[in-house]
Amino acid sequence: MGCASEALRALLRFARERGITCAYGDLGLDNVVPQRVMATAGMRLVREDSLLQHSRVGRDGPAGQE
Repeated sequence: MGCASEALRALLRFARERGITCAYGDLGLDNVVPQRVMATAGMRLVREDSLLQHSRVGRDGPAGQE
């Protein structure tokens, strides 16, 4: 339905309006749906280890996300 992605987008907009330039998110490897939510909201995978995926959006993030 897209509610979680829209909520995350709104949170990221709220943060940007207050001067936050970068946001990070970590998820367990088996949390597939939240991983898609973060990707849909513009966050990108920057690292993965044996337990977590580490994503971010910010200064060097996707266009329109800064």
